[in-house]
Amino acid sequence: MIQISPVVFAEPALQIEALCDYIDRAEAVAIGANLGIRFAHYNLVAPAAALTPTPACFNARMEMIRGLYDKQCARIRELKRCVRERNIELCPYCGKVEAPIEIDHIAPKSEWAEYSIYTGNLVAVCSECNLTKRDNYRDPATAARLFLNPYVDSFMSGEFVHVVISADPLYGFDVPDFEFVPSVMLPPADYNRVSTHFKRLEVASRYARFGVNRLKLLKLSWSGKARADLLGDLVRQNTNEGKVYGDNCWACLLYRSILGNNNLIDYILR
Repeated sequence: MIQISPVVFAEPALQIEALCDYIDRAEAVAIGANLGIRFAHYNLVAPAAALTPTPACFNARMEMIRGLYDKQCARIRELKRCVRERNIELCPYCGKVEAPIEIDHIAPKSEWAEYSIYTGNLVAVCSECNLTKRDNYRDPATAARLFLNPYVDSFMSGEFVHVVISADPLYGFDVPDFEFVPSVMLPPADYNRVSTHFKRLEVASRYARFGVNRLKLLKLSWSGKARADLLGDLVRQNTNEGKVYGDNCWACLLYRSILGNNNLIDYILR
């Protein structure tokens, strides 16, 4: 999980040129002007997810605008390429180290057609996060934003979440439990959103497969060896992977959790 900057793309010129493939330029320019107003609205209210319903001025061309994302014209392909080929090597939603190849509409295009190819609303994520999030965006009861937004949540640039590793009552750390816990330094609204984000995306269950395998490898490598050497190695690995992937990649979360858990350290060394 990291904070990233939106792709810089000509907006709404891209949409106007894409629309020109299907309607005359005069109408495309008129729609483009309204899109520009909506993009400014999005930028203003995205942190609070306070998007207003799509204005009636788009009604006549709603489905066409929504469908632009799936068109195969050169401009749309270039937009998707730029969103996917960011200088990130991990999913900004869950922290798994892999080049994200799918694109999530932060605010779903099923509800806001005008943002279907707005780059400020598009983020490259892993397939599992994209599939799990689907069209969810706001809590229907409170209208609060449900998920982190790597474009606007500045706290994602630092350590904002921790993994707590607990031993199973019967099988100990051979069958550990993994829980994502937000930093207590976050304001209440951000704390709640971080908690909801990881629960909704079911990250802990996916992380468990990674965590169990890493713990097995550590135990195989360090069983019977010196505690100080293990701790030094964990610190080095945390530092090195953090420099490459950021402090919230899965490996760094694991190393920091181990370093703060004497019982787990004892388990690895036994």
